[in-house]
Amino acid sequence: MTVLEVVSPAKINVFLYITGKRSDGYHELVSLMAPIALTDRLSLELDKCKGIQVECPYPGIPLDDTNLASRAASLFLKRYAGKTGSSPAKGISIYIDKQIPPGGGLGGGSSNAASVLLALNRHFSSVFSLEELGEMGMSLGADVPFFIYEGAAIVQGVGEKVKRVSFPLSQAYLLLCHPFVAASTVRVFEKYDFYLTQGRKYYTITDPISLVSSLTKPWLVDISRETGLYNDLEEAAFDLYPRIKNIRDEMENTLERKVYMSGSGSCLFTLYETAQEAAQGCEQGKRKFVDKQAQFFVTSFLWCCNKTPVNAF
Repeated sequence: MTVLEVVSPAKINVFLYITGKRSDGYHELVSLMAPIALTDRLSLELDKCKGIQVECPYPGIPLDDTNLASRAASLFLKRYAGKTGSSPAKGISIYIDKQIPPGGGLGGGSSNAASVLLALNRHFSSVFSLEELGEMGMSLGADVPFFIYEGAAIVQGVGEKVKRVSFPLSQAYLLLCHPFVAASTVRVFEKYDFYLTQGRKYYTITDPISLVSSLTKPWLVDISRETGLYNDLEEAAFDLYPRIKNIRDEMENTLERKVYMSGSGSCLFTLYETAQEAAQGCEQGKRKFVDKQAQFFVTSFLWCCNKTPVNAF
């Protein structure tokens, strides 16, 4: 019996602009996404069972075929058989050690799916190209193709266009806050659509690379200055889930720096120049929210630089 051990990272959206909506209802975007060292760990045991089985002790994680890791494994087996004429395994058992908060805008489920596709493909002699894996990932979820390419990237369209980029903030350290709100991506986008009926316009982004190069290190400027970090979905998420905004505001007052939301929420983050400063900010956050439900993490970017990843709770 073969066991594959897989690291599955979270991501943050450094900036996220909504640029349009397709006739099928999916939104188009331009986003700079970067993987971080907050990770789930997956164990894949081949031929332990028939079909796909998922085990995860984290509350609320689906264990049936709605789980993205399960769907990814099933899709890989189907596509492999179709391409080679043989089945690579009679079944796969997947154990997920979940550390990435679900519903936090950190892409945990999508990362799990991509990690399963990558691990199986590497084990079975890379029968599929990255482009083929990206296409398979897109059928599972909009964030999955990003994780296939393992690095900071500009993501466009509905998630299918991924371009690796040099990341100017790669040496930064992150303080993440999980406010224990499971934000609904569908509801957040619906709320954003409602704003469009009131006269808001989509962004037109012609040169996303220039947005990357113009990013300013937040710790070098006053809190009132723009840094290039931006999220079109913040207002919608804040209206739907006031707790996210309240914690964001309290964090900014306590830490005296800008705090941003990742994806459609609910996780918040701010950036520091050093791990020591991030750890100090983490302790400030814990003291401030000692009587409230909020979890703080210090972490770093992954695959974007040569420094040792940091991941502390």
